[in-house]
Amino acid sequence: MKTLHLLILYTYFSKQEYLPIVIIRSVQLTLQHGICKESCVAIASCSYVLCEFQDFKGAEYIGGLSIGILEKLKAQEYLSQVYICTFGGIFCWVRNLRLNIENLLLGYQMGMQTGDIQHAMFNASSYIK
Repeated sequence: MKTLHLLILYTYFSKQEYLPIVIIRSVQLTLQHGICKESCVAIASCSYVLCEFQDFKGAEYIGGLSIGILEKLKAQEYLSQVYICTFGGIFCWVRNLRLNIENLLLGYQMGMQTGDIQHAMFNASSYIK
């Protein structure tokens, strides 16, 4: 799961045509073997892909599930990744952008605290825009 977790970021920037394959495989492993800390990132990424198909209601629902899993497992090391997918990518389509600002700032702060500088900077970039 950790390997697929890393592949999500790298395929997003290099070979986006493979991104749905990696995300779907991550979600399949979650459904087959149970939830782990990386599952919240896989589910948040899955909801981000749903926005590509313009299923914003489904994306919002699944994004909320990923945040719930994140909080239930206390996976603070993945908070910045989940928040950039949900608040920076999904909820900005269905909610007022001002409602997402505080969460993007929190994603930046947690990313810097946990050492996830890449996703912290993504949150900061979305916060500034």
